[in-house]
Amino acid sequence: MMAQEAKVDIEFTIPSVCQICDTSSNIKWMCLECDLFFCLQCESKFHTKSKTLAAHSKIDIEKCGNKNIAEVIRKETKHYAKKLLDTAETEWKTIEQKINQEVTVVNNITENFEKEREIRSHTLPVSKLLTKTFPVVDNTYSPEEEVHQIKLLQHYFTFQSFKIKDIFGYLSKGPGFKLVKTYETSLRGFTKILPLNNNQAIISCWKDEVLQKVSFGKHNMTVETNYPKIKVYDIAVMKNGDILLSKQESELKLLCEKGAIESFHSFCNVCGSS
Repeated sequence: MMAQEAKVDIEFTIPSVCQICDTSSNIKWMCLECDLFFCLQCESKFHTKSKTLAAHSKIDIEKCGNKNIAEVIRKETKHYAKKLLDTAETEWKTIEQKINQEVTVVNNITENFEKEREIRSHTLPVSKLLTKTFPVVDNTYSPEEEVHQIKLLQHYFTFQSFKIKDIFGYLSKGPGFKLVKTYETSLRGFTKILPLNNNQAIISCWKDEVLQKVSFGKHNMTVETNYPKIKVYDIAVMKNGDILLSKQESELKLLCEKGAIESFHSFCNVCGSS
């Protein structure tokens, strides 16, 4: 049911019942922020229990009297609006100062980087590069957020005769590798490659969900058998020639020599029995 309103004057009216409980007719408070009239019980039961609501500006209706309530609300509303504007102005000045400081820091860092890039763009002898003195970044202000400064320490290098092994250590000669031949494939990549006899191999692609048996010729690679819709994580060959497939599941598959994929072993029963 809609609450009836009792008219105080031509310009202002107050409700006849509490706008929170819709029951009590003893209107005690008016909250400027909530724009609600409520009784004493609702004020103590709801409005004062919240830290945010407790800080709101309230008007004691009973103390104001019906004749002065409209004027009191106008004055309090004007005072509250001015308070909000002053708070917003103060916070904006603080934020604007921080923004200007961080913009200054970013501009200084950008200018230093541009100078450094200009210097590095010119080819210099090794002796000049090693004896170069790096500038120190001014650290009079350190921004609190977003911008992070790196303070460069002052270093001075003296060029003199040295041996390569004193800097890099001894280099051990490793095995020599040479690209012999390349083969093209339609797959997006290989997850596993298992070499077989007679220039054959088993390859798997996790992204394409494909397992293939291929043979390598002199100039190209031929797909002998294609197994689609199977995601193989690892491959191993058994003594009898069968291929063991791991799908990162609780079951191992077996690729037989005849080409069929069968179930090899399930770990679900082992987990259940334990």
